[in-house]
Amino acid sequence: DGPVVAGWPEQPDCVDPNFIGTMDGQGFKVCNLTIQARTGGTAALGLFSRIGKGGCVSNLAVENATIRGDVQNVATGALVGINWGLVRACYATGSVTGGDMVGGLCGENCGEIRSCYSETSVSGRRYVGGLAGYNRTPIGLRGRFVPVIINSYSSGAVSGQQDVRGLVGTEGAWARSSFWDVQT
Repeated sequence: DGPVVAGWPEQPDCVDPNFIGTMDGQGFKVCNLTIQARTGGTAALGLFSRIGKGGCVSNLAVENATIRGDVQNVATGALVGINWGLVRACYATGSVTGGDMVGGLCGENCGEIRSCYSETSVSGRRYVGGLAGYNRTPIGLRGRFVPVIINSYSSGAVSGQQDVRGLVGTEGAWARSSFWDVQT
């Protein structure tokens, strides 16, 4: 019991810090998750620090989370700090704070988020969004952009200093059939 302290020593070069497996939460919930970053830590923060290419997390909820990143932390989210894989049918509630790239569900998205939602209050410095803080959109076949946030939404208060938006902190982020609640 008690908070998880992030920012432990770096892993040896032979260890891949990314989750590259398949995690089907089968509708289970992780409740009252608290992560407090170590002062000066720079690790990605979330239930999953990083989901790597080929990794998939689905059907999982993080409820009543309290994720507190340091201003130096990059990529802070309740479910995942940095996503390079697939996050599907997941949601988060609670509060998330951090430095740059802070999102209610995902701090930095370089993969795909599909059919997810976030009902969190989110605050940070730069690239702050209700669902994802920063969205790196890959270039698809024939130079066309591939939407990487699909059928998802966010609600909850979002605050920060620069690049702050309801769904995704990144201006011009590619999202399809996704929205944010402008009332919260």
